[in-house]
Amino acid sequence: FIWWMIRRIKRKSSDLAQPVSEMALQSNYLSSEKELGFKQSNIKEFDTLAKNLDIAHSKILEQLLFNSITKLPNRRKMLRDIDNNPPAALMLISLDNYRMICNVYGPDSGDELLCSLVDVFKSCTMVNNQMYHIYNDVFAVLISTIPEEGIKHRFMLFIDKMQSESVSMKSVSVTPSLSVGFVERSEDEETLGLLTKAEIALDSAIKDHHSMFVEFDSQKHSPKEFETNLEWAKKLKEAMNENRLVAYFQPIYNIKHDHIMKFGSLVRMIDGDKVISPFFFLPVAEQIGALTEITKIMLENVFTV
Repeated sequence: FIWWMIRRIKRKSSDLAQPVSEMALQSNYLSSEKELGFKQSNIKEFDTLAKNLDIAHSKILEQLLFNSITKLPNRRKMLRDIDNNPPAALMLISLDNYRMICNVYGPDSGDELLCSLVDVFKSCTMVNNQMYHIYNDVFAVLISTIPEEGIKHRFMLFIDKMQSESVSMKSVSVTPSLSVGFVERSEDEETLGLLTKAEIALDSAIKDHHSMFVEFDSQKHSPKEFETNLEWAKKLKEAMNENRLVAYFQPIYNIKHDHIMKFGSLVRMIDGDKVISPFFFLPVAEQIGALTEITKIMLENVFTV
């Protein structure tokens, strides 16, 4: 009986070894797009666990690689796709009035507008299935080939048509305000280099209210300017978190009555022993949507004097 039990335990151990080893190996790929592909075992409990891991794998990928609102692939997924299959061009589309719509009608209306825009974009044959939702109010389109007809001109007409029509939501209709940044990939273009150039072009389009479509031009658009903006954005956020935005008071003198009537309150950033003028950080504050927060900080400074 003892020898029979030993043989049975060995046989069971052999049955357990393969699924345990496979499960340990496949668990390393939970965050990758590779299919886990568990083989069926002779043990019901392991098969159930393998099925649950497959479900968990799908949910992890959904959270990692897709936007929760529009269900479109996100920035991480786009970068992976560019690495695996470099496109001919990259186009970024910004919904410029997204923040205003959220402030006026509420965040749910803003999300509804984003989903409505996705439906409209997908109806455009130039977009197909290569569209991504990479930031709150920015979409991306990977263009595999540049058609002879010229995708830029066709897309400009499409965007122009969209901006002349209202997008209907449950309770209101709004007209989207869009800006587009476009870049064609050069030979041996790095993934982040391509995205950075597209972001520079988009930033230029947003700033220039007369040009909703801007193509990256190495002669006009300097990556150095983009890096400088990122540096100032970082400095500004740190200053806000560390209470280094302060109010400087400037007297307003009444010459006629020969006395100081009131004081103007001016924002300044303290950086070590330096006092930084708003000339350097307010344009960046506008771009990252920090003006409202700076106004609150200034009001607190003024009322606590």
